[in-house]
Amino acid sequence: MESTSSSTPSPSVPTVKEQLSALDTTSTADLKKMFADYFGFAPNVGHPEFLRKQLAWKIQERAYGGYSPRALARIEELLAGMPGVLRYRAPRKGRKSSDLVPPSVATAKRERDPRIPPVGTVMRKVHHGVEHAVTVQPDGFEYAGELYRSLTGVAKKITHCHWNGFLYFQEFLLHPKQTRK
Repeated sequence: MESTSSSTPSPSVPTVKEQLSALDTTSTADLKKMFADYFGFAPNVGHPEFLRKQLAWKIQERAYGGYSPRALARIEELLAGMPGVLRYRAPRKGRKSSDLVPPSVATAKRERDPRIPPVGTVMRKVHHGVEHAVTVQPDGFEYAGELYRSLTGVAKKITHCHWNGFLYFQEFLLHPKQTRK
């Protein structure tokens, strides 16, 4: 009786190297299908390079094994002190998006940026000879009767081009006593 050696793979089963090489020529639609097959859920990103990298990892993980138990324990240890938003898990069947972030993080209010002046402060900026007044509100910045979420939005409205809001209003923010009227 002839013994079969398992050291050489059969021609019908592609090697890991062949599977990885095949990813380079696979269409985005097929990459998405493969991703769903390997991971058990549809990808939320359609960029082919991202999909190739994720699939390459999964192919190698299945062939050679994933992280060691020691590495997984260390990862969990490091993540224990991280905010909940960093502990994202991909949505699975039956899991709601609200389950992805712990309630304490989901309901926590964002800290107010210390660079922003107190609520009610009126910042004034002269642009092309016209003075613009921006009032700091609890939930943003009021300019010309509209509420903006950021100073960048206000600066863009005034200048009609993109500006970093703190950079645009830096004269006021760095020297508030000299620029207040």
